Amino acid sequence: MGLLSSYQREDLVKALERACRYRAFSFSAVERILAAQPRPRSDWEVLQVEASQHLDEALREPSLSPRPTAEYQELLDDSEVVTPDSEAEDDANLRDRCLSHFKTLGFPLQAEALDAVLSKAEKEGLAHLNFLDELLGPQAAARHERAVERRIRQAFFAETKTLEGFDWKFNPKAFDRLQVEELATGDFIRRGANLVFVSWSGVGKSHIIQALGLKACVHGYRVYYRTSAALLADLTASLTDKTLPSVFVTILARTSSSSTNSGSTRSSATSAPQAAHLLYKIIAARNQKHSTALVTNVDFDKWGEYLPDGPLAMALLDRLVEGAIILKIKGSRSYRAHRSKAYFVRR
Repeated sequence: MGLLSSYQREDLVKALERACRYRAFSFSAVERILAAQPRPRSDWEVLQVEASQHLDEALREPSLSPRPTAEYQELLDDSEVVTPDSEAEDDANLRDRCLSHFKTLGFPLQAEALDAVLSKAEKEGLAHLNFLDELLGPQAAARHERAVERRIRQAFFAETKTLEGFDWKFNPKAFDRLQVEELATGDFIRRGANLVFVSWSGVGKSHIIQALGLKACVHGYRVYYRTSAALLADLTASLTDKTLPSVFVTILARTSSSSTNSGSTRSSATSAPQAAHLLYKIIAARNQKHSTALVTNVDFDKWGEYLPDGPLAMALLDRLVEGAIILKIKGSRSYRAHRSKAYFVRR
């Protein structure tokens, strides 16, 4: 067993067979037989020899000769060196690309405005969202203001009236200021509810209705303001020149504010019964879809006198008052006369 630690099992078996053949049974005889025969090298021994030979060959290679480092400097000289001037040129190119992007998106940003915001961001160290707000805020505000001006222009108000310019102390019991200011939020327009003011002439209804229309324009609603007489005249003319479809589209797509008076409306309705029927169709088409605000100095029971027939007046009223906000204004003093007197005194 001691020979197994020094020799392979196959070699030991062959040595024992040879020893038996010559009747040499001693330990020393077997050991001499093993020592005399060549023993193949193991895989590990082969690898060790090959590695030693490769190492010897590598050590016998001539050493590397030193090379001048000047040729490496040429690489640095040929490469692009980043200087402050090149950085400024890159920033300018990036700025031009941004302006081009804004133009492609249809965003009206001037180069001066961008430069001003960039300068402010650099000086104050603005965060990203603050930078965007500084850049987009003024442009969005300007666009909103232009849109409001366009809607006011297309509303055809008779006068520019505001709630801030209304004298609430005159006829203090005529209007509930809190209620009117609530109407100015435009919530009734969002709900598609109608609004009807009923009172005597001159108490300030037309001022209030136009001021509410102005607020609606600010809130983004499209308003169409016409007196009933003017609206009936428009409808009559559209029948003559065959532009009725376009007139209908204009009226139906907007929040319509109309003012009814006792004289001209009555004569217009009786002289053009077809226009009165068209007025009914407009109110019916807008019912529960678009808000119609109306001021009138005629009580509901007298409406039959201002339209060609009673059933038409009743059908028109049914559509107007369904789900409507109806305000009966109390006040006997003339707001219009009061404003005229105040203007005369100031002059």
